[in-house]
Amino acid sequence: MRKLAQWSLKCVDAGSEYCPCYLAENGHCFVCSLLAGAESCDCRWSGSCSYLNYWFGSGAIANRSERTVIVKKQRLGSNLLKIRFSLEAEWLPSYSQAGTFLFIRPAFAPSSAAVPISVVDVSGNEVCLVVKCVGPKTSLLLAADDRVVIRGPYFSGLTDTQILKTTRNEEAVLVAGGMGQSAIVMAAKALLRGGNTIKVCLAPGSANLVYVGEKLRSYGAEVEEVASMRPFGLRVIAGWLTQLKPAVVVCAGPEVLQAAVSALAPGSRTEFVRSQNITMCCGDGLCGSCLSVHFGQERIPLCKAQYRLSKGGN
Repeated sequence: MRKLAQWSLKCVDAGSEYCPCYLAENGHCFVCSLLAGAESCDCRWSGSCSYLNYWFGSGAIANRSERTVIVKKQRLGSNLLKIRFSLEAEWLPSYSQAGTFLFIRPAFAPSSAAVPISVVDVSGNEVCLVVKCVGPKTSLLLAADDRVVIRGPYFSGLTDTQILKTTRNEEAVLVAGGMGQSAIVMAAKALLRGGNTIKVCLAPGSANLVYVGEKLRSYGAEVEEVASMRPFGLRVIAGWLTQLKPAVVVCAGPEVLQAAVSALAPGSRTEFVRSQNITMCCGDGLCGSCLSVHFGQERIPLCKAQYRLSKGGN
């Protein structure tokens, strides 16, 4: 990834109900210079002052909620598991944002077993996830009964989701391979709400299944499914980019796919949004597993970061 200018970086939680957080408490806020120990304000105004929120709240930290929910499970493949559960109406808007994910674990497992999973879709009062059960944490979900514990919501599964919310009446191209499909439905819905026309290219990848194609079609997207992205999908995508010159390209999948699609993006008009494929353990910027030095400054926890990539950058 190309190093990014400092101005392109912001915190996904700044100005939200989840600000201030533990980074404000311990002097590592990367949005508020005052909370980071500076003598003067040098922030990127988010509509709400993190510094005042912290002091007016007497240092109280806005924690994510953790709750036990009853789930319905469906095996989509040998190691692919679809999980659905219902939430109260007041929580549904928070889980309906592009880039939203949560931490999930079986009710019998310790808190260290929680694993971050993207929200595939919210329909009615039901939240849908798809989990690839291959490691020790995700495999526990196969053995779980119908009770799991969720913690969330978190919002940085995609970079710069503000682009998806503010683009209006444009053309957009969405690309997803493997488990990246889980991040693409909410992105498509955000773009469709803005009156945009979208084309989607999907490949089964490591999931060995295209599991969001029909859902995207039901929402009004034009979907092309390919057996493999490299020999087939990239040709389709190159044709779309040349023909449409879209305002937005969203790519959810491995870094090699993101780099290939980014290289095809047609010039400075196109904004590029991608999935964050990072190791993540806590979601609160504390564990250090997702720290990045790509921003030309102190290390930034990508679980809380939103940033705009250089046009056509890798």
